[in-house]
Amino acid sequence: MIETRVIPIPAEGRGDEFQPVADFIPEVYKQAAPLGWLFLAALFGVLLYEWLKPDPAWGVETRLLGTACMLLGSFPAILYLFRGRFRTIPFFEGHCLFYVVCFAYAAFRPVVVGGRLGTLVESDLQKGLAATFLCLIGLQVGFYLFGWALFRGFRPFTFHVPDVPKVTLAFLGSSFVLMLMGGILSQLGVPGLLQVTSALWVFTVVLLSAGVYANYLPRWMSKAFWLFFIPWMLLIGSGFLTNAILGGMIEFAIWQTLAGLWARGRPSYVWLALAVAIIFLLQPLKGFYRLFLWGGAQERSVVEKLWAWQDIFVSVSPQYKDPETARYMREAAYARMNHLVVTSGVIRDTPEIEPFQKGKTYYPLFVKWVPRMIWPNKPIERLGNEWARRYGYLNVNDYTTSFNLPWLTEMYLNFGWWGVALIPLILGILFRGAWQKFGRNPRTVVDFAIGVTVLIPLVMVESHLSMKFGGLIVRSIGLLSVLYLIKFYLRLLSPGIRTLTNRPLR
Repeated sequence: MIETRVIPIPAEGRGDEFQPVADFIPEVYKQAAPLGWLFLAALFGVLLYEWLKPDPAWGVETRLLGTACMLLGSFPAILYLFRGRFRTIPFFEGHCLFYVVCFAYAAFRPVVVGGRLGTLVESDLQKGLAATFLCLIGLQVGFYLFGWALFRGFRPFTFHVPDVPKVTLAFLGSSFVLMLMGGILSQLGVPGLLQVTSALWVFTVVLLSAGVYANYLPRWMSKAFWLFFIPWMLLIGSGFLTNAILGGMIEFAIWQTLAGLWARGRPSYVWLALAVAIIFLLQPLKGFYRLFLWGGAQERSVVEKLWAWQDIFVSVSPQYKDPETARYMREAAYARMNHLVVTSGVIRDTPEIEPFQKGKTYYPLFVKWVPRMIWPNKPIERLGNEWARRYGYLNVNDYTTSFNLPWLTEMYLNFGWWGVALIPLILGILFRGAWQKFGRNPRTVVDFAIGVTVLIPLVMVESHLSMKFGGLIVRSIGLLSVLYLIKFYLRLLSPGIRTLTNRPLR
């Protein structure tokens, strides 16, 4: 049993004795192995359940391919848990688990979509699984081999801000105020601020959460965090009651889990359980709640919306008694996360329906960072709609619906099997560089919040590369620019903060 310690708040003006919060965190290597074994037990339990089902969706070869992809994609997470390096930011591990959940596990699920994608056969899915396996190999070879060789001497990023409550609270308040101002300006039509304000929001939430979990911020803030902020985020801030955006709750649960790991040296099982419950319990019912909202209930009170969820639970519960109905609802819920289907469809339909794009969809990646105020006529990205219409996955007259184009699908759409083999290798190398810079050794709460804001968007890559990766570049540049401005003006306005931030971190 590891004894956890309360992190003392350093007193301002104590010479060079300021230490990052990370220095006070107890070692956790003894409990790392049990967490690894727990993850392995859950993984093999799921596989055993799927293999022993009397009515499998697909044949042995397809399930073997899916099992191989699940094991390979889980390897980084297993390594992370057994090594117990919880002060790092495990975004690469999460990225590989994304392929486990949204691609590999689909080998055990039937296809429940309609249209052209509903005509897929088992051999098409096997090609999609082969692409998934090849992608995971490229990612891990790039990250663990080539990336390690290229970036092992890379110096970690640090904002040079010591863990002193006076400084941390100043950054917290300033970033929150600027986020609100940016949000108001973006609503008034000022372009280019949405990416920056969203990055500032993530930074503020993670900074607050890590400070609270480390018992580092004032006690009144901790009470307000648990009594007001957490309930507000889960119900309103995440979009749960306003638009049934369950993804916002899952993102918030991920932020809290990472903040707990970094600040306490142990995972928060409550947040992990919440994320699982959202996927398996609320996801099948989300459609019913959205019908309730679309029926004119947007302006109802929070209490009325909570009662609506309860009514949905009560009315739908009898349907779950019918095994076939319950199974269909679960499969339909998973279909929204099943990216193996669209990947298999693109492999089948390229180049028969559409020719290989040969890198055309990656072009916006090189110009996305250019502000529109400098380039007023910069083309608007509409790839999320255009590609699906060309392939016949959307109605030819549907110019509004956006159809997700995951990174793996886009690789094949551009270069075929060569893209699936080489692009993940390049991405793995780039991921290693980003991890070495922002995720390997964040020692202060500010550095940790910056690292999470920069890296975690690379976990769920459901949208095309230029939108995710290009947006990440814009977000990162905007976030760091704003934070450096905050630091500059705080040093001008407060001699005390100027003195503190001049002292080097140990």
